[in-house]
Amino acid sequence: MKDYWSLRWLLHFKSLRLILHIQPFSKKAARLGYCLIMNHPFIDGNKRIGTHAMLTFLAINGIEISCTQKELSDIILDVAAGKTSYDDLLNWLLNHQE
Repeated sequence: MKDYWSLRWLLHFKSLRLILHIQPFSKKAARLGYCLIMNHPFIDGNKRIGTHAMLTFLAINGIEISCTQKELSDIILDVAAGKTSYDDLLNWLLNHQE
């Protein structure tokens, strides 16, 4: 773990309680993925963990994303590079829901 406090902050983030009341699930998933990718709480794998957490959260709640591997990797790499905002990621998720 690279930054325990960053991960702890994310998990206990005051707004996380507010996120639990936001609908639809896509907003929760986008916020979860975006925060894990951008806050770099782990030494390695932040993009993979953020992506997996986001997609797993959606799947658990019955939402499937329809996209190619390239489309998914492009949006995640853009988030990590700071080229894509939370709102852009949310719109991407909404546009790729089945």
